[in-house]
Amino acid sequence: MIKGSRNTHKHTRISLTWGEEYSYYERYMQLKKAHDLMVKHHPHRSRRQADV
Repeated sequence: MIKGSRNTHKHTRISLTWGEEYSYYERYMQLKKAHDLMVKHHPHRSRRQADV
């Protein structure tokens, strides 16, 4: 991960075009990590949500 990602995140949100894309990408990565963790702990539960 990028060091000081919180600070860069604040700065990027000032620019609407690239900043918003970056925030969406960051959100997506966080969701992906959470999903991967959920898959590891509950593999039988995550199969339903694989298509989503």
